[in-house]
Amino acid sequence: MEVEWNTIAIWHLHRQMSLRLTRRLAPLLSRRRFVVYLFDLRSQPLPDLTPALKVRFSTDADCVFECLRATPNEYEMERRDLASFQRRLSEGEICFSAWVENKLAFHGWIQFRCRKPAPWTQIPISTGSAFIHRCATHAAFRGQKIYPSALAFALRELKGKGIERVFIDHAVENVSSRRGIERVGATPVGNYTLFSFCFVRWARFEPRVRAAISGHADSPRFPQLPTPQPVRQCCGAHE
Repeated sequence: MEVEWNTIAIWHLHRQMSLRLTRRLAPLLSRRRFVVYLFDLRSQPLPDLTPALKVRFSTDADCVFECLRATPNEYEMERRDLASFQRRLSEGEICFSAWVENKLAFHGWIQFRCRKPAPWTQIPISTGSAFIHRCATHAAFRGQKIYPSALAFALRELKGKGIERVFIDHAVENVSSRRGIERVGATPVGNYTLFSFCFVRWARFEPRVRAAISGHADSPRFPQLPTPQPVRQCCGAHE
């Protein structure tokens, strides 16, 4: 009986210490939830959207980089974003952008190999699919319907390259992004949560989201896709 009471006392002490430690560490742990959308280029018609301003769309990454490097504060860019610019290009990502009177109004990224929202988490993107991420409409041009128009441009470009499924994500609290994504006709697939503790970041995906992106879902909605045409960065611009 004495051994049992000692065991209970030790368990109770351990529980109290764990709770205190959790309360102290809780402010250091942050979490942010994202929603993943899918646009199926095989069955959905391409959206025809026109922004409120005259916009020139492009996939010329060099122009975007030079603009961001010249005026980082104006475009709300941190040094780590500029540092990762060339890395994204070397990994096969495409930077697409929108310009208004030679001023950068929007830029975003398209990746084809794997979705890696955090250093400790990555999901391979299935063949024939792409993932649009890290989109930013710059402050002076918000509210002009540039974001959904840029997404429509990206979808047209991707369909021309043989891509059949396009995923897009946005933070739950970003209502403007949600409206822009829904405007092009994308449908939600599920969520994932991005965690950050001190200098460590990781993500946790819902199983259905992980399966949809990797192409391993059992549902016929996400079949394995044939190999598309090679994806190359286009340097042309479109009105």
